[in-house]
Amino acid sequence: MALMVPTAIIGVVIKRLSNLVEEEVVMLWGVQDDLKKLKKKLETMAEVLEDAEEKEFQDKAIHRWLEGVRDAMYDAEDIVDDCIVMHKLNLGKKHKIGKRIKAVNSKIDGVHEERLKHSLVPTVRVQGFVPQTASHKQRPETSEEFI
Repeated sequence: MALMVPTAIIGVVIKRLSNLVEEEVVMLWGVQDDLKKLKKKLETMAEVLEDAEEKEFQDKAIHRWLEGVRDAMYDAEDIVDDCIVMHKLNLGKKHKIGKRIKAVNSKIDGVHEERLKHSLVPTVRVQGFVPQTASHKQRPETSEEFI
């Protein structure tokens, strides 16, 4: 059974993280660097999703890897949502959000290590995501506001 979630949401999550890391409130909470790391890790995963999705039918290990990607996407999206809610409610403190961001980053590190075992090839066709190359760096185009 194909997992449709990773490519369906990774571009959206990356776009939302891009907007979020630019907000002053995440600087005040002291989580901006961790959110930038999270965004970069998701971009790295996005680069190999197409290859993984093509191979998942032949390799159950890749299917399990995609399940880990899906779980990490949901966790990252939950963090973005929580940051937005905390900001809108003027909570003014990070309420353990920093620990949660670090936990998701750690989870993605594990998913990344697993990806290396499968020799997945970077190809990018994730909507809303523009890969960064050494010669031409771009941010995903965004028209949505942070909040």
